[in-house]
Amino acid sequence: MPKTIDKFKNVLLSFRVREVIPKLAFVLIGCMIPMIEEGTVFRLSVFLLALSSFFFATAIYGLNSYWGFESDQINPRLQPTLKLSRSQYLHFALGFMACGYVLLFFLPFNTLLIAHLVLALWIAYSIPKGLKGIPWGGLSLAFITQVAHYFLGYSVYQKELTMTAGLLSIYFGLMVASGHMIHEYVDYEADKRNGEHTTACKVGADRALWLSFLLQMGALFTLVVIPFLTQPGVHLMLIIPSFMHLIIHPAFNQFMRANIFTYRKLYLFHYALVCLLILIVGLVIHSGKADV
Repeated sequence: MPKTIDKFKNVLLSFRVREVIPKLAFVLIGCMIPMIEEGTVFRLSVFLLALSSFFFATAIYGLNSYWGFESDQINPRLQPTLKLSRSQYLHFALGFMACGYVLLFFLPFNTLLIAHLVLALWIAYSIPKGLKGIPWGGLSLAFITQVAHYFLGYSVYQKELTMTAGLLSIYFGLMVASGHMIHEYVDYEADKRNGEHTTACKVGADRALWLSFLLQMGALFTLVVIPFLTQPGVHLMLIIPSFMHLIIHPAFNQFMRANIFTYRKLYLFHYALVCLLILIVGLVIHSGKADV
């Protein structure tokens, strides 16, 4: 029994489940505005999308480890996660992907199409000599994929596209692109040794950090202009954590360079809290309108 538990823990660690679960928010955030407008907290389709996204995310992490097995062994950040053999990563990844596909067929057709686009983009990033190793390739893909993630969640409700949804997708795309640059900054030395050609390796570690900061400024600007281009809403509460992230960003506060992962934990905590508040406030407002 203890051996079985250890094997299970190794699988969880190898497929970085602790990272995958918070990242489900990147997809589910697209459900937030339609959920508020409809006044419903739970939909079976949202649960199926979350479960499918979980399987696809773990599959992509598995393929990433399979294709980059040798280079990950000398990466201080990824080395502790390598608990399986190279072939096991491939077998588990294909199994997880099959599970994700089965669940997708219970969702709207548009969701199925966008899911294929997202999957193709992440595979293009992970494959050997893919976008991951091309200067500006990984950064561009992080932005584009998050925009697609947003509309993946949005498509479950089969709502018409609005300017607010478009601007919010850009906001989250810029925030995720900023976080991607943080990852490249952390992996800078290891990627340099491996001969990788990431954006950080191209522009240098310090410039990569400031590029991350500028992307966050762009995200904050996107939120600020929403009321001038369309109707303001509860999503403007996101301005609070966006401003806080600028203050605690390691490029803005050099002390945070030694605590880069503390910054990441703060990032996830603020967004989980604020998005929950937005959902609660939105549903309260919606229920008030319904009563009238």
